[in-house]
Amino acid sequence: MLNKFSEKPINIVFEKPTKMLIEDLKAHDQCVEILQQPGFIIGNDYYQQELPGAISRVFCRLAVLNRMNQLNKLLTPNFGIYFFDVFRTKATQAYLFFECQERLRKQHPEFPLDELEAETRRYVSHPNEPTRFTAPPHNTGAAIDLGFVDLKTKKMLNYGSPIDLSEKISDTDFFEKPYDLAIGLTETEWLEIRKNRRILFNAMTYLGFTNYPSEWWHYDLGDGMWAHATGHETIFHSMESSVQAALKNKTVVV
Repeated sequence: MLNKFSEKPINIVFEKPTKMLIEDLKAHDQCVEILQQPGFIIGNDYYQQELPGAISRVFCRLAVLNRMNQLNKLLTPNFGIYFFDVFRTKATQAYLFFECQERLRKQHPEFPLDELEAETRRYVSHPNEPTRFTAPPHNTGAAIDLGFVDLKTKKMLNYGSPIDLSEKISDTDFFEKPYDLAIGLTETEWLEIRKNRRILFNAMTYLGFTNYPSEWWHYDLGDGMWAHATGHETIFHSMESSVQAALKNKTVVV
């Protein structure tokens, strides 16, 4: 199936979810923990970077975990899933937003405040933007930043840009266009990156996720961004209270 995924061009158009998918998401909205297992590489990078508000455990909705288990079976035995970031606290979301805004301000001192705000929101959701989402996507436990790892080399596949790079090359379909020597890659590298992004995109959309077009690594299921992409109402809202309760009680949710 991975070969089939690699042959299908990335098309940033998402179908309206079926009744069966909606019922499945609603029936599996529980807060659960992603635990280490064969094929799962728990990066949890923001915690490793000691960002404000980042937590040591990785939580998500049960609907997301179920699909990650399905994905793991599709990838076995050659590849594994690298979990960069899944549930994100409001505190971490706020830090990332304002850090990105400050970085963009330094890069573009000519930007007026409203343009700077709009450009920041292109890469990071504001921690409180009720006009768009009831909660930032990652705060719902239904958004996920991920990539695939070669289990033999233990290295991330080449996706053409690192996760969290706020540049055009991070656009999911960037490598669908004809080879461009000016980017600084060989044509062989270009085609390998295209193949890797296609496999990730088509595998995730096959499982019901939508993709944020500016970030090849970001996928959504049932949250506000997914709702915007599919035309359906938001299913998953903030999971902050459930996560904080699990942390307080030191429970392992599976």
